[in-house]
Amino acid sequence: MQEQIQRRFKLPDGTEQRIDICVQTSQSHIGNNAKDYRYWGDNRLLKIEKHDLYNSLKLRQFKQNMRQEALDFIRELIKKYGKNGIYLWDPYLNAKDLLETVFFSQYANSPIKALTGLKIAPQENETSSYQADLANEINQAILQTGWLNLTFINADRSKVGDFHDRFIIFPQAIDEPVRAWSLGTSVNSLGKSHHIIQEVEDGQIIADVFEEMWEQSINDENNILWKSKNN
Repeated sequence: MQEQIQRRFKLPDGTEQRIDICVQTSQSHIGNNAKDYRYWGDNRLLKIEKHDLYNSLKLRQFKQNMRQEALDFIRELIKKYGKNGIYLWDPYLNAKDLLETVFFSQYANSPIKALTGLKIAPQENETSSYQADLANEINQAILQTGWLNLTFINADRSKVGDFHDRFIIFPQAIDEPVRAWSLGTSVNSLGKSHHIIQEVEDGQIIADVFEEMWEQSINDENNILWKSKNN
């Protein structure tokens, strides 16, 4: 039996979004550009493989002026694989990025961990001001939380240093392996210039590194930028 609940929020452009939330009551292969003119059949098979690869969501190419297409692809991944949680890892992640991606998760209380690497000035007043501005931006956008379970933290540079990794990761379930996609660019640049989003071969390794950075950073409450009130 399911209870119908909605998450309502506004995108940065003011557009209201309504996401129906489900609440339960109880080796990538890329074709070689060099053409083999000897075998027409080989080219045909290559086209089929590219088509299958595209449909499998394992790899997508984006170019300039494809912002919406890139965001739609991320939301498609979230819809298909985000039931057990989402890890979003990007050194430039901000409130707008979260609103345009993980807020579209349809799964009630599915844990969402967002890790950024913003270089906030060490002065306490600047850090507090940034956190307040970010929290206000998110809080102003949320009209109805819809069982959102999000924690957004800034990496502890004294422990993990700088990083340049950009991944979206879907944690392991009982009957499903970890899945991870390299974004090829920061979330705020998706679809603005050429990049490729592709699934990595061993998502568990990526997830393990993320979890290590997460645990090293979340122990200090000063690194927590925003957290859902219900988690």
